Amino acid sequence: MKIAVISQFFPPEMGAPAARFVDFSRYWLAAGHSMTVFTAFPNFPTGVIPRQYRLKVYMKEMISGVTVHRSYVWASPRLSPIDKMLGFATFGLSASIAACLKARHFDLVLGTSPPPSVSIPAIIAARLSGKPFVLDLRDLWPESAVQNRRIKNRLLIRLVEGLEAWMYRSAKLITVVTEGKRQRLIERGIPEEKLHVISNGVDISLFDEEANCPLPTELERLLSENAFSFTYAGVFNPAQGLDVILDAAGRLRATHPELYARSAFILIGDGSKRSRLEERVRRGNLDRVHFVGVQPRSTVLGVISRSFANLVTLKKRGDTHTVPSKIYEALASGRPTLVSAAGEPVDIITKAGGGLASPPENVEALVANMIRYMERPEMAAEDGRRGRLYCEQNYDRETIAKSFESLLGQLNGQ
Repeated sequence: MKIAVISQFFPPEMGAPAARFVDFSRYWLAAGHSMTVFTAFPNFPTGVIPRQYRLKVYMKEMISGVTVHRSYVWASPRLSPIDKMLGFATFGLSASIAACLKARHFDLVLGTSPPPSVSIPAIIAARLSGKPFVLDLRDLWPESAVQNRRIKNRLLIRLVEGLEAWMYRSAKLITVVTEGKRQRLIERGIPEEKLHVISNGVDISLFDEEANCPLPTELERLLSENAFSFTYAGVFNPAQGLDVILDAAGRLRATHPELYARSAFILIGDGSKRSRLEERVRRGNLDRVHFVGVQPRSTVLGVISRSFANLVTLKKRGDTHTVPSKIYEALASGRPTLVSAAGEPVDIITKAGGGLASPPENVEALVANMIRYMERPEMAAEDGRRGRLYCEQNYDRETIAKSFESLLGQLNGQ
C-alpha cells in the first residue's frame, strides 16, 4: 500500500503523534508498504522553529525511509491560544495545497487528530484521488478541550464541532487510542462498525536499544547521587497538572525531610507552563526539583529506565478516557509508575500491577505512594518488573502496527 499520513506533528518534534507514526512507519516499510507524511515545520512544544527549517514555506526531506513534505505553519514562542489556533489553521491550509498536488499517488489517506484541522487536507486529498479517508483519533476535540476550559468561545466551538462531524461522516474507518473513546463515539451515534481501537504503545526493541545509550553528565550525576529519583518526561501544558509534582516535593520536605534530602524530582520537556513552574520552584526554594529541558529521545528513555520511579500526571478532567502516551514508556522502563489521574490511566496501571495510583491533584495521596515505595524499595522493584512484562504482552508497538496494517489492508482490498 501507498499510505499518506497528514499529521501536524512529526519528528524531530516530541510527543505522542510524532512517536506514534514514526514507530508505525518502521513496521509498515519493512512489510513492503510506502509511507508519505504531510506535516508542519517542527515547533512543538516550544513554538520555536529550528534554524534549519526557518524562512521556508515548503520543504521535502527523507526521515528513516519516509518521504516527508513540510509546509507552512504559524508558530510563536508566546504559545497563546490565538497563536495555537493560527498554527492549526495555517497548517490546515498549507497542507491542503501540498497534499492535493500529490493525491493521485496514494492508495489511502490517513489524518491523525487532534487538531481536527488535519482532516481538511486529508479529506480533500482522498476525494480528489477517489481513495478512502482514514481518521486516526487520539482525542475528542472539541469535547475534551471544552471540558477542560481550553476553548471557551462559542462560535469557535460551533465551527470545530461542524468540522468534527464532517470528518466523522467522511471517514471510511476511525481508529481511536482507548476503549473509552470508542464507547463515547458510539454514544454519540457513530456507527460501531467504523470504530476500532489502535492503542498507543512503545517499540520495545528500540526502547531497549536507545535506553542503553550514555547519559549527559548532569543527568548521570542526578541519578547516581540521589537514592530516590522521580522523573516526569513530557509536555508542560495545563492538562498535565504538573503543580502536583511541585506540591509533592514541598510536602515531602515538610513531613519527611530525611527522604526529601535523598530525592531528586527530574522534569524533562518544555511547554507553556514551564516558566511559571520554574518560578514556583525558585520562590519555594525546592532545591530537589530539576528542570532539564527537551532532551533527545535516547536520553529520555535512558533516564526513565534508571529512575527510582516515573510520574504520570493529569489534572481533573471531564472525561475518564484520556491516557497520556508516556504511561507506556514508563511501563516499558521496568521502573514503577506513580499515576496521579483518574479513569483509564488508573485502570492500566492497576491491571499491569506496575505502579501505584492516586486521584488527580491529590498531593497527600501522591506523597503517600512515594513514601510507600521509598520505605519498601523491593516492592517498587517488583512493580517495575510486572509493569514491563504487561507492556511487552499488551502494548508492544510492533503488534499494534500489524493490527493497524491489517485494518488498512482490508479497507484497501488487500
